[in-house]
Amino acid sequence: MTVTTHAGKLPQQRYAGLGFTGVKMIHPPERLFGLICGLPGEGKSQFIHSHPDSWVCNMDCTSSLGDPQATIWPGINPQGQPIDVTNEPLVMTWEAVQAKIDLLCSLAKNNQPRPATVFFDSLGTWIPLLKDWITRSNDKKDWREMDGRRSWDQLYDMVIDSCLTLRRYGYGVYIVCHVVNAKIPLGDDKYAFKPELTITDGFYKRLYPLFEMVAAISSEWVTEQREVAQPPIVKDGKTVVLKPKLITEKRKRHIFSVDSEPLAGITKHRVKMPSEFELPETGGWAEFVRNYNTNASA
Repeated sequence: MTVTTHAGKLPQQRYAGLGFTGVKMIHPPERLFGLICGLPGEGKSQFIHSHPDSWVCNMDCTSSLGDPQATIWPGINPQGQPIDVTNEPLVMTWEAVQAKIDLLCSLAKNNQPRPATVFFDSLGTWIPLLKDWITRSNDKKDWREMDGRRSWDQLYDMVIDSCLTLRRYGYGVYIVCHVVNAKIPLGDDKYAFKPELTITDGFYKRLYPLFEMVAAISSEWVTEQREVAQPPIVKDGKTVVLKPKLITEKRKRHIFSVDSEPLAGITKHRVKMPSEFELPETGGWAEFVRNYNTNASA
């Protein structure tokens, strides 16, 4: 935790034993409880994989793109199978994930080397793992045999408890969640598309107040021009220096946003930050940290 004291008496001197007065206290970005959301394929996983002091629970078992710096589990072998740290094939279950959470807690208890941040990627595959575990724990073969309301409450509690347990042990925790474009009929074969999270409103209402930050990662194609130097030519025995050639190119830019108009009511931030900024091809996490710290200390 970053603590900035202001001029005057130290906070402890006003009311002994009660707490801190007149002190600005801000979680560093690697210690937040947050949500990263976006449409599939927009760069969410590449962003979190660029955080060198993190552990990514890759429940989606997707490929690692770009230049991954994080510790990612499970691994993927050349045959495309998930593997544990023993290099043995792994069947992804909630028990396997829980074992890693227990290990993280043990590392913190014993003050052993450990990551600063835990990412759960993604909520969309976390939920089926919990449904499977709850079903088996109740000696049922199918989720539809369960008491729907009670079972969903248990599932939601397990997600929240897992995150808050890791928070109590000092970890930053981020959940990655997908966004979909919901099709809204307007009549006469006309439709509008509105982005929404792939979780129920009831579940999000439980999670939303706990998050320090909810950020969206999106992408867009932009057309840009750049100058390319041309080699000089020899004409009539003289060397002629040519003007740079202007080239028009298209590129895909990735945007990190904490104040997205299309996702109004979903994104949020407590620390003052730019509403959006561009993420570089590599080092996306470092760019986020730079923007967060620059504005948080202002």
